[in-house]
Amino acid sequence: MQEREIIKRILRGEQEAFELLIAPHGVKILSHLKQMVKDDEVALDLLQDASIHAFQKLGSFKQKSTFYTWYWRIAHNLALNWLKKQKRASLVELKSEQMATQEPSFLQEVQDNEVVLEKMALLSEKQRLVFELYVVEKLSQKEIAGRLKVPVGTVRSRLFYARKKMGLSRGLA
Repeated sequence: MQEREIIKRILRGEQEAFELLIAPHGVKILSHLKQMVKDDEVALDLLQDASIHAFQKLGSFKQKSTFYTWYWRIAHNLALNWLKKQKRASLVELKSEQMATQEPSFLQEVQDNEVVLEKMALLSEKQRLVFELYVVEKLSQKEIAGRLKVPVGTVRSRLFYARKKMGLSRGLA
């Protein structure tokens, strides 16, 4: 059965058809989440959260991309948000510990990380996704293009404008 038909069935109220839609993608997305968060239980929780979110927002899915791509982006963004929360929590912890010794290099690093997170909030969702895949996951532009199913030139353009919007030189990202 085709993806579009399954989506129509779900939107008509056949909730059990949702499993047909997500089941083929679960293993690949779970693997991606495990790679990102380095914790199997957290990855499973994030996959479940992504599934719930996808189910709740299925009516807003415009079907301009495949369901897999949309579902992957939901899961990926949830993982990024989780990582940011973890990073902030650990930075606060470390900052408290290091403040006693007042190490200038550590304080500068904390400030730099906070500035980068603030600047990332200025990016469009597409720019942020490409920037994070490039910087956080260290994927090549070609790999990002393949994953997002866009031309490499589009990836380059989004990286360029993300860097420009964030005020970063080419060497920083």
